[in-house]
Amino acid sequence: MRLKIWLLSMLCQLMAFGLMAQNIPDELYVLNTKVRITQGGKAEIAKKVNSLTSYSIGFQEYVHRCDIYFPQITKVFRREGVPEEFKFLALQESTLKPDVVSKSNAVGYWQFKIETARERGLRVDGNPEEAGVEIDERMNIISSSEAAAAYLKKSYKYLNSWVYALLSYNTGLTGCKNWIEQNRLDPYNITVDENTHFYILHFLANYIAFKDQVELNAPAISLVPFNTNGRTLQSISTAVAVDETKMSEYNQWLRVDGYIPSDKVYTVLLPAANFEEATDLMAAVTPISSSRSRGRKNYVYDEAFLNEYPFIFKDPILSETTDVKKLRRVNGLRAIVAKEGDDMKSLAKSAGISRWKFRKLNDLSRKYKVESGTFFYLEERPDQIMLGSYYLTQSGDKLPEIAKRFGIELKSLRKLNGIGKNEEIGMGRKIFFSK
Repeated sequence: MRLKIWLLSMLCQLMAFGLMAQNIPDELYVLNTKVRITQGGKAEIAKKVNSLTSYSIGFQEYVHRCDIYFPQITKVFRREGVPEEFKFLALQESTLKPDVVSKSNAVGYWQFKIETARERGLRVDGNPEEAGVEIDERMNIISSSEAAAAYLKKSYKYLNSWVYALLSYNTGLTGCKNWIEQNRLDPYNITVDENTHFYILHFLANYIAFKDQVELNAPAISLVPFNTNGRTLQSISTAVAVDETKMSEYNQWLRVDGYIPSDKVYTVLLPAANFEEATDLMAAVTPISSSRSRGRKNYVYDEAFLNEYPFIFKDPILSETTDVKKLRRVNGLRAIVAKEGDDMKSLAKSAGISRWKFRKLNDLSRKYKVESGTFFYLEERPDQIMLGSYYLTQSGDKLPEIAKRFGIELKSLRKLNGIGKNEEIGMGRKIFFSK
């Protein structure tokens, strides 16, 4: 009898998956990419959608959190130029709970590990379970969303695809590059099947399950951002007449006594019961809000992160002609890699530019000797790059080589660091890549 019941249960589940798979579209346009979904892909996505929606109370709790936090994430992503659909990634990573800690000790809305968080400019004083931890911005929806946007933009710069940037959030840049090259994907027309990376399948499941269910009604709580420092939640509560306990619930990143340090400007979220109350709060705090510009004092030295450079990516959909085989993307810029027997003349010809421009783009003298395996840029390098890390010079380092490795204009790098044209940089010097 038990066997019959089990078989009947399994049959019902299979029928449910079949019906649900029919509701998964054949094609989506998401993250600026056309995504085609095969029957096998639909079945895998349907399983995840079912797990997200089968428990109605839990599903509504997710929707409730989305309604509260999605407006804050959307504002950040619009300002940073990141596709808004990435807000569903925060739901996938943490179910929008600030205090979620993974098995690998990633924390917060966007599940940053300590090293990555600090490299992105977030203040993290220690692990959340440690006593006396003052600040953990991974649990601040505004700061952590800004850090997530910066990470995704960096990945997009190198990979030239928002779907690839999504995957890199799980695998890292190097892991994503390897997966792309093995699967030879078109970055703008992706076909999803049962063998597609689980992280992409899960993102699509979250997107499909929630996209038509969230932000339909006014949220139960509206959050008003207030930029400040050197205060306590208690003093802010008194000034704006908002319950301190309620404020603490939405500002769990303040770990000790609700004190907001003075080292930089932080964003405190003020809960309001309705739109009218939120409007009044906004009017009250706007005159006393501070700017949240970030300075170099928040930069860190992250050796593991810096060792990824230069990031060289072979576009798997390039044609297989002899000249195009040499083309790459290096640090997000078009580049060419020298083969045996190449010189500046042959490389410039392959790239379709003059030798003069080739030398100018790469700061080369007329007598420069090309070595096999060396890469050269084919477009202008930016005058600054937002790494969040400084580079610590090693023995034998030369500034032109550092500029080439990280993909920044040499003249601008000198100016950013106050280094003269013929000045030796020495060992142990901090090299910054932005103002």
